[in-house]
Amino acid sequence: GYQDPAPRQEYTGVKTLRALTAKQLRSLSADDSTSILRIDNAEISNIRIVGYVASVRTNSAGVVFMLFDTTGIAECVFWANGPRDELMAENIREGALVEIVGSVKVFNSKKTV
Repeated sequence: GYQDPAPRQEYTGVKTLRALTAKQLRSLSADDSTSILRIDNAEISNIRIVGYVASVRTNSAGVVFMLFDTTGIAECVFWANGPRDELMAENIREGALVEIVGSVKVFNSKKTV
């Protein structure tokens, strides 16, 4: 019988937290049909990235900033969901060292944390 050479890998629903660099973030592979992100053939649901804020802009969606970690730049978005988050957003300023824990979203082939 016929056997598909590359069977489609389904999302297992396992929640993960993995420390990544900006370079690794750019190299994540995405399955367009399922939107599963992988690195080293392992599913990624949440990541941790540490770096310096290179630039900041505020818009109606929240705070959009570029994070530099010596391997490259990662675009990050912080949405404030209440007074505590609004106070945290004030700490996102150029030159600040930040640790981000969040999920990766892909839109138009662009990865954002």
